[in-house]
Amino acid sequence: GVVAYFLKGQARYFVPDVGQDDDTELGVTVEARTGFDLSIWRGLAVSVYLDGFLYRGQVEATREPGASLIGGFGLKYDRRLRLGGEE
Repeated sequence: GVVAYFLKGQARYFVPDVGQDDDTELGVTVEARTGFDLSIWRGLAVSVYLDGFLYRGQVEATREPGASLIGGFGLKYDRRLRLGGEE
């Protein structure tokens, strides 16, 4: 089709007291990307997307949950290119 919808995501839990115990150590993260691709020509598409990132830290400085939401446009090329001797 001309328009393709996508949704990708992942969630991670980090075991407490493993690694550095500082402000950068996170306890839980959830990432998601949703949007659609509009085909232009032979595998070339314009992508419109929305990224979400949620987190909660393990230490006092990052214990409160936080979130980030970013939208954007992209250009995608999804086609196999044949090199030299490949048939």
